Amino acid sequence: MKTNHQRGFKETRTSRDVFQKYIAGGSHAFLELSDRYVAACATSGDHANGKRGIAKDVAGAKKYVRSRTRFHENAATRQLAEQDVSRNPVPSGGG
Repeated sequence: MKTNHQRGFKETRTSRDVFQKYIAGGSHAFLELSDRYVAACATSGDHANGKRGIAKDVAGAKKYVRSRTRFHENAATRQLAEQDVSRNPVPSGGG
């Protein structure tokens, strides 16, 4: 953990209290269109870079959820479009 070099500074919290807000990090989303639930959480494992490593882990979890959300929603949209086209084929406008 980094040392705060301010004059008269005293760390009153334990390291567990300092890192507590980072440990439970993660992200989740329910996708209405594709009827799925996507979730990811930070591993809270060995982070050699302290708070910064945990923050990057949480950001990675959010990025994973956003990319999976985009993938599943796009797939559901394509599937709905294919079903709609198969039910109502577009007439070829021959004049």
